[in-house]
Amino acid sequence: MKHIIIFLLLSMAVICHAQDHLRFLGCPITGDMKTFVDQMKSKGLATAVHRSWFKGMKTKFLNGSFWNFPDCDIVVRQPKKYNNVTSVYIHPHSNFLLLNDLISVLDDKYGQHTVQYPTSDVNAMNYVWNIPEGCVLIYATTTYGQAFDIMYRDYTEVRMLKAYSDAIDDEL
Repeated sequence: MKHIIIFLLLSMAVICHAQDHLRFLGCPITGDMKTFVDQMKSKGLATAVHRSWFKGMKTKFLNGSFWNFPDCDIVVRQPKKYNNVTSVYIHPHSNFLLLNDLISVLDDKYGQHTVQYPTSDVNAMNYVWNIPEGCVLIYATTTYGQAFDIMYRDYTEVRMLKAYSDAIDDEL
């Protein structure tokens, strides 16, 4: 089964190579970690030192502004088995009362979102924009007021997660 999953993942990478990549701050979410981080630095982000909490990912932590959030932790993510960056995770430190505004802006840019309710947390809602280039997610919670994080996932990571999920379903 592992061989089939690896074959599918490698095949998807070749097939998807010509597809447009999702952009973050105007830069396509692809390429090696150093090049992508250098592009982010040219957009005004600064490197930050943090310990990674993303299992199975190489990460680079940055700090800076995103949209109307002046102070954000921004994590560039690359699966350890890949040579390219596949996603960007944004944690705004001050996001109180801006969720609806951000959703409206993303709806205007990517089309109407869908809402998912995770079964593991009754206080959570995920807002999702699925587009050909990947997906944008907002992980929102109401446990301690209004808090949320944002994830930009390039199609490479979206398809990798889908293939992994399908493989697990097949084993069950």
